[in-house]
Amino acid sequence: MRPAATSTLDGSLTFETDNTIGDFNPSWSPSGKRLSFDAYDGTDYEVYTIKVNGGDRRQITDNTSDDGATSWSPNGKRISYSGYDGTDYEVFTIGPDGGGRKRVTDNTIDDFRPDWGVRGR
Repeated sequence: MRPAATSTLDGSLTFETDNTIGDFNPSWSPSGKRLSFDAYDGTDYEVYTIKVNGGDRRQITDNTSDDGATSWSPNGKRISYSGYDGTDYEVFTIGPDGGGRKRVTDNTIDDFRPDWGVRGR
């Protein structure tokens, strides 16, 4: 398997996965050891994590609606993402092991690309 991330001479990073389905929106964990990203599971887009060397790919969300656009909390204990709730996109957080899913927003407009503040809020 090709690595999930490689660095170039200018210091930029390239996100690579080895499959025939698009993987999108990579986000570095604070430790720099894992990435979170969106990937199609055959039905819809879900949140995954993977080691930077390309191993230990884990599906974090598993439902019947699209999830993606992840961002790690500064302490690495939560991942925020946008998820479709059947009406529009809302913000959720989840543990890197897939546990403890929490809904953050609940309104009638799409909420995309959540990110964390400096203090993890």
